[in-house]
Amino acid sequence: MIDTDKYQGHAPAPWSCGQATETSMDIFGPSGHWLARVESHSRNSVYLIADAPLLLEEVKRLKIYERLVLCIAYHQQLPDGLYVDEELMLRAREHLRKNGEWEDEEE
Repeated sequence: MIDTDKYQGHAPAPWSCGQATETSMDIFGPSGHWLARVESHSRNSVYLIADAPLLLEEVKRLKIYERLVLCIAYHQQLPDGLYVDEELMLRAREHLRKNGEWEDEEE
């Protein structure tokens, strides 16, 4: 699991790239300010770095979505006509338990 908290305070998106030398590219923040120079023979690697803020936001969104889906699946709070089978409920409960987000109720 990625600890997304360590990225707090990064330069906001969008980032862009520009050729600096034959083997390096610069990465710029949204206002055009310089962020970094990357030595690479692969433009795609630099584009991936430049998309980092967008990818981080997607990871955060998917973490929230995953948690929501697991909670809904476990509690079977689904719209009419939809259901969750027992196996999915057990997997959801186990996932929540592993992450310390679920404790079995005492009987």
